[in-house]
Amino acid sequence: MAVPCTLITSCAAGFPGEELVKRITGEEELPEHMAAESGARFYPWMIDNKYYSAAIHLCVVANMFQVTAEIAESIQAFLIYFDSTAISGLDAVSQWLPLIED
Repeated sequence: MAVPCTLITSCAAGFPGEELVKRITGEEELPEHMAAESGARFYPWMIDNKYYSAAIHLCVVANMFQVTAEIAESIQAFLIYFDSTAISGLDAVSQWLPLIED
């Protein structure tokens, strides 16, 4: 079974998905990543709190074409960053809806 994965992307110019990884992990530098042939980048992360511990991958993709069938099968969560101050900020998010609906 594949390691559970949180899919991360950004629809805001100037704010790459890797910035979300830094903010989630609380690190100033990105951890070592594993790259997939599709261009997706996997950053290992250990969730460890008083309720449970879990090893997951934070999977950063720039577009839907980088999401392979194997990645899609391992997705447990999806984080999408968008610019809420822009009038059309949600327009770019709509392109991801087919992936979420499957």
